Amino acid sequence: MDTLTEIGVGGIFAVLLIKQVFDFLLHWKGSKNTDGDNLDTDSKKIDKILSMTREMYSMHIVKDGDGAPIWYYKKSLEVVIKELSDRIGTLGSLLDKQLNRFDNLDEKIKSIHENIEELKKS
Repeated sequence: MDTLTEIGVGGIFAVLLIKQVFDFLLHWKGSKNTDGDNLDTDSKKIDKILSMTREMYSMHIVKDGDGAPIWYYKKSLEVVIKELSDRIGTLGSLLDKQLNRFDNLDEKIKSIHENIEELKKS
């Protein structure tokens, strides 16, 4: 029993370290194929990456009528820009109407002012 207590912390650490090493080796050996390498798994991963890259390429080469890549634009953005453009046009026509009313008011005020001046003279 004295030998067991003399092992101490260093011995316990060594046993735990050896256990971890064996667990790692068993896991590593179990993850390999029967021929001893992961070529089949790596090949599948590479094929998947290649497939995804080709799919992204096919999406990114599509262009609109102006030659700009379509993937840069969202349809919702196009709708919002169209609505904004329509509202700016409406605002412009309302400002034109308001300007015409101000011009009419200006003419009426000048006419009233002239009438007042004529009444003062007479």
